Amino acid sequence: MGIDKSISEDRNTHPRLDPVTAAKLEHHWSIDSIRLNSKSFYVCGWFYSPRQPCTDISLELISSTDQLVGSFQLSSGNPRQDVGLIHSQDQQALHSGFTGLGAWPVVPCSTDKLRLRCVLVDGRELLLTIPEERWRAITTSRPLLAQMRIRLAHFRHYSLKAVGLIARGQLGVLHEKIQRQLSDQPSTQIPDAGRLLHLAQPTGKERVHLVVDHRLGGGANQYRERLTRQYLEQGDTVLVVGFQVTQLSLVLTVRRLEVTHHFLAASEKELSSSLQRIKLIDIIYNTAVSFVNPEEVPRLLTTLKQKNGGKLTLLLHDYFMICPSHFLLDKSGAYCGIPDADACRHCLPVNPHGFTSLFSGDIHQWRSAWQEVIKEADTILAFSQASASLLQKAFPDSVAPDVLQVQPHEVTYLRGQTIKVGSIEPLVIGIVGQIGLHKGAEVVRDLAAEIRRQRGTERIAVIGTLETNADKTIVSETGPYRHDNLAEEIRRSGANLMFLPSIWPETFSYVAQEMMELGLPIVCFDLGAPAERIRTYSKGFLLSSRRPEELLQELRMFSRRHYSSTSQSSS
Repeated sequence: MGIDKSISEDRNTHPRLDPVTAAKLEHHWSIDSIRLNSKSFYVCGWFYSPRQPCTDISLELISSTDQLVGSFQLSSGNPRQDVGLIHSQDQQALHSGFTGLGAWPVVPCSTDKLRLRCVLVDGRELLLTIPEERWRAITTSRPLLAQMRIRLAHFRHYSLKAVGLIARGQLGVLHEKIQRQLSDQPSTQIPDAGRLLHLAQPTGKERVHLVVDHRLGGGANQYRERLTRQYLEQGDTVLVVGFQVTQLSLVLTVRRLEVTHHFLAASEKELSSSLQRIKLIDIIYNTAVSFVNPEEVPRLLTTLKQKNGGKLTLLLHDYFMICPSHFLLDKSGAYCGIPDADACRHCLPVNPHGFTSLFSGDIHQWRSAWQEVIKEADTILAFSQASASLLQKAFPDSVAPDVLQVQPHEVTYLRGQTIKVGSIEPLVIGIVGQIGLHKGAEVVRDLAAEIRRQRGTERIAVIGTLETNADKTIVSETGPYRHDNLAEEIRRSGANLMFLPSIWPETFSYVAQEMMELGLPIVCFDLGAPAERIRTYSKGFLLSSRRPEELLQELRMFSRRHYSSTSQSSS
């Protein structure tokens, strides 16, 4: 069966199947956006087969002689409310989204092909060739035409996303997304040094701060926004160096209180040249996750400090300075614990997690480059002792004690609010956030399967989104939520035990702090900053196992113990 034209213009009624099977299988798919630049690529789309959940999707580069040149595992199982609404009769449609940002081992040739390899739960594989007209034009068209194609694709993609938010009544979330997208699409090349100086310091008296940060959303971006607002309200100028993944280009944003400019930069060298006449007050490294050519970032930071002046501050929102796998997940998807360099040397070239394919060197080259930045830093700010200790483990001779500071974030927007749990039966396990692989999506999926296997009465309420297909009779999702409405969303879900399923050592975890502020019982694995705080929280518990049957047993045990002690103390 082909793809509905209401959703996609791509159609493949006779998909190529793996030689093991010749069975014709119903499926639907679409490429929303694809971008190629030298070795790098970005792709976004969706795929589902109604009767067979998809367990893995890869993007493959195929030569003209049908040889595999490169293969890249995509992030799949992502929520797509737009597809789920239009294909509401198919359970698999809601989690049909996939995205990918990576790099091939070589620059693709004009005769190469791109295809998706979709692995189904029964082991069968669909090979779907991406029509050439969907991606050739982006690399061969004139710049203006290419920009128009990209903008049209973006408009179509976000319009479909809006359908889901409107249908769920989440107009506030929709408004925020529209405002961010409309105000955040650069199209102009970066000006020369003189023009940029005038934009940043129109009176010649403005203090200028520079922040290096990704543009992927999440806690790091929220931190940067709070810091930026603080500087703008003082009358200062903030320059934000980011990376636009949909255009595979560096972006410089010039922000003053009354005006914002976005510029594209072809390279770190071009960026440094345009910035050369600006005296900086400080240089703040927030994170550079998702930057293509990430090995250039340490050199950019040291160059800016040496030529533009300013205090250099490194913020530990993730572990990108330690490894391109910035959540410290090894090739198997487990937390690595920062083993010896020899183990890292063998892991990194075959590690599919994070944005590791964007770096082609070895771990020694990576850490040597970041070691120089660490030595140049005036301040390294960690948000937990757990993350500070991991940085010291990776760079034992480079992190000066007087430079490294630990300062946890503050969660003030929930102060004064508490949630009194109503019913304690059945056990409703609440999970907050956008739960991808590193946040424990597979843990949640397997836990739901175990509840189903045992015919348990428990259910799982995700306040947010789950980036995998899980048993819908056990797991419910609210979709995106607003922070100022979090307490009400939790009450509405009926959750009586909160669970942080994250499988990486988070550097802070706003969710852990939010649940503690709300006075809720909470459990997590013994990893990172959440465990550091929950260990001393009277309503907290650290889990000892991730095996689904043992995990479910521990959740039941803690819930009974917690509510038994609560009942006794109240009586």
